[in-house]
Amino acid sequence: MKLLSFPLLIFTEIVRSMEIMETLELSQVSRRTLNFLNIARISFETVNIVNGSSDRITIYDESKTERQILIEFLKSSQPVVGQMKVNDISIDVCSKDATQQIIQCNSNQFGYGLVHILTHLDKIFYRMEYAIGIELSTLNAMRGILCHSVFKKCEYMQIRGDLETLSNEDCEYMLEKTQPTTGITIFSKLSPDFNYKQVSRLSKDSNSQTLSQILHFSRLRVPNLGKMPLEDLKALDSEIANLGNHQFTESDSNEFLHHWIEGNNKKLRRLKLDGFRESPDWDILLKDISHTEWNSKVREKNYKSKYTVEMETIDCENGRDFRSKDGQLATVVYVTRPLLVSPVSTRKQQFFITSSCVRLCTTNKRIQTTIDSALDSCPMSSIKLLSFPLLVFSEIVRSMGFVEILELSQVSRRTLNYLNIARISVETVNIANGSADKMMFFNRSYTERVFLIEFLKTPQPVVGQMKVNDICIDVCSKDATQQIIQCNSNQFGYGLVHILTHFDKIFYRMEYAIGIELSTLRAMRGILCHSIFRKCNYMQILGDSILHFSRLRVPNLGKMPLEDLKALDSEIANLGNHQFTESDINEFLHHWIKGNNKKLRRLKLDGFKETPEWDILLKDIVYTEWNPKERERYYKSKYTHTEETIDCENGKDFRNKDGQLATVVHHSKFLDFLVW
Repeated sequence: MKLLSFPLLIFTEIVRSMEIMETLELSQVSRRTLNFLNIARISFETVNIVNGSSDRITIYDESKTERQILIEFLKSSQPVVGQMKVNDISIDVCSKDATQQIIQCNSNQFGYGLVHILTHLDKIFYRMEYAIGIELSTLNAMRGILCHSVFKKCEYMQIRGDLETLSNEDCEYMLEKTQPTTGITIFSKLSPDFNYKQVSRLSKDSNSQTLSQILHFSRLRVPNLGKMPLEDLKALDSEIANLGNHQFTESDSNEFLHHWIEGNNKKLRRLKLDGFRESPDWDILLKDISHTEWNSKVREKNYKSKYTVEMETIDCENGRDFRSKDGQLATVVYVTRPLLVSPVSTRKQQFFITSSCVRLCTTNKRIQTTIDSALDSCPMSSIKLLSFPLLVFSEIVRSMGFVEILELSQVSRRTLNYLNIARISVETVNIANGSADKMMFFNRSYTERVFLIEFLKTPQPVVGQMKVNDICIDVCSKDATQQIIQCNSNQFGYGLVHILTHFDKIFYRMEYAIGIELSTLRAMRGILCHSIFRKCNYMQILGDSILHFSRLRVPNLGKMPLEDLKALDSEIANLGNHQFTESDINEFLHHWIKGNNKKLRRLKLDGFKETPEWDILLKDIVYTEWNPKERERYYKSKYTHTEETIDCENGKDFRNKDGQLATVVHHSKFLDFLVW
């Protein structure tokens, strides 16, 4: 497909005309396609996430009235028919209906794949926001999932579970992890000591701390309010609040109305108190309040309220009207509505403030917003670097130092995507852990270090942060001249995968050389499970099939069986502290002469401190002394990047059955077997 060959404007129009499922499938073609989709800035869609009795992810159109795609996680397991690749992992798929725009997976994929799916969708759609519904009974299972930063884009949260009781601790935890910006619905029961002024620490701006209370959400719905103190009701800072099963009396309502008349609760547009089973005593409710009956010349008969998507119309013909000290008109009306499922009617007292309807509307299921934020909050956004053509942009960033490129990649996701598309030349990253935890970049010849991230064992004061892969790593020092960044060692396990994943987005075809100390392997197991480590091209540790590595070095070999040595399939092997004798080596040489170990170019056996017994070592092997007409005196070997020269003047030469020349030479501490 030549889709990426189109100019960005045409590409954008094409993908915007696609169905969501087509866009999702297109995003799985390649990382480059995914980056183009991100840069295209497809209009944001609101994602609804629900877990519990049903686990599903739903995307609605911009009007929040029509479902565009549904990813459903079935409780009854179904056969797997395919996979969906998102965020570098694969999710098993049971069925896919392009007509209905439905993808079905088994429920065991929900906890495993939710974060990956949301992160992937967040890369496709511009300014993605979430509405989250959590069954309280599943909170313990969801704790690890909710820790991911993607949930901090939550706009609306719904806490479900009519039979469950919400504690202060659980509520604070969910508010802290999701940080909803618009509204909250709490269907569950509230604990007797529930704090209605629940505070959650937000960090949407890393330079400041904001405090958010339940009573300050624009939209608030609590069907089981319980014993809410009147002072908390007076502190209500919502625009629309729906409170049910309360214990407020007419006297309490009267006190609240006086509080509003005095100029408080300025944001309030509607307060719905569900639970008044009988018509209130108006004399008590409106005591000392000057009010009038409905006058069509003063206000309309019907009040329209939009808590979510659907507009609700309330008949206020029988309402009582009064004004605040600022002259704002309000109405109190008592409404009786029979429930369709029961002959018992539910009566509700409602309080309205007639003014222009708010435009920011949410619902327990869908969200609508006209709020817009600054395009780039970072100070570096004033740089017009992205206005350059891609070729010019690529040349500019290739001339930068590594610290500068890393800082540039943190400016915005759009900048990060441009860096990825620029295809900056690949560099090899060396990762070492154990006595020293560090990440090093070398130049292409592997002779000069060009960048170092060091994790210090001795804790140092934190002076800043490095934002990579949507998380922040604490930084102790940064030296742009030496190209060194230093962090504390407690950030290594936490940040290694995120840093490597971030680098993998910046540099083209990144590869890794990994050194793992055996004593740290247990702690590294969970980290090494990440797919990023499959790009490793060299590893310093014992593992499965180590005899087949091109380069093998084991300084403490121990009791290696001779048969394993015969199975050696490396090109260069450096084995130390072994227990092989001259007879063992003689048997190995005969094995090679017969045509085995075809890849072998050098076998270095460290540990021969004395000259070997040549009669035993070369028994039954036809060999000659060095002849300059047959071969050179010096043999050159390159294990990694440093070339080593071995003097073979005193070596013994012989050939295998295919005529290939080899030399055995002894030096002061080791014996070398070299193939020319």
